[in-house]
Amino acid sequence: MKQKLRNSLKYSTYRRLSRAKRFVLNRRGDGVHSPYAFRLISKVIRNPYPYTCFEPLARAGRERAEALRSEYGDRCIYRRRVLELVFRLVMDHRPDRVFVLAPHESLLPLYVQAISTALQMTHISRLDSSAAAHIATADFIIVEDMLEEEFVLLEQMLLAACEVGELKQVLINRSNPMLRRYSQHLRSVLRPDVAFDLLHLELWVWREAITPGRYKVYY
Repeated sequence: MKQKLRNSLKYSTYRRLSRAKRFVLNRRGDGVHSPYAFRLISKVIRNPYPYTCFEPLARAGRERAEALRSEYGDRCIYRRRVLELVFRLVMDHRPDRVFVLAPHESLLPLYVQAISTALQMTHISRLDSSAAAHIATADFIIVEDMLEEEFVLLEQMLLAACEVGELKQVLINRSNPMLRRYSQHLRSVLRPDVAFDLLHLELWVWREAITPGRYKVYY
């Protein structure tokens, strides 16, 4: 338990220092040359205005958030600020089908389903071969937590979808220690057109006629 608390405190301090560094370095602008990236950063990622559904969602998930924090720590997304950012990112891309790899208790499905009743969401907690069809047809893929032995299978599924041009957006929980270590390798294999490092999250986008780039963004 002491080791877990020590690691959590260490990473929490790292996040604060990283965010402060990014704020100082790019508070006057991110050097963004892509119109798509500039719009996403300024209008979506840094959007300060809450949606009307955020307060009811926070109330509905308050007890579950505390349980997630106690049970999973940073392996799960329990912070309201990050959950609201996921909501904005998914809604902005307007997907028809969303695939979520997360524990059964995760708050992500609650926030994703609040976007639209017409949105089709597949939520699984363990990856197996049956997930390949869902990944291949998903417009937006969210990976919150997984077992280490599932990494190779996920890489194979995402790479297969990428090779036929089916991948559009992938969102990785960078607060998760295992996913944070694995994301750099996976990004180099999948080679997204644009990548956004958001400290807690990493968003990869494949899109035609877009200026390639990688952005470290504070929000």
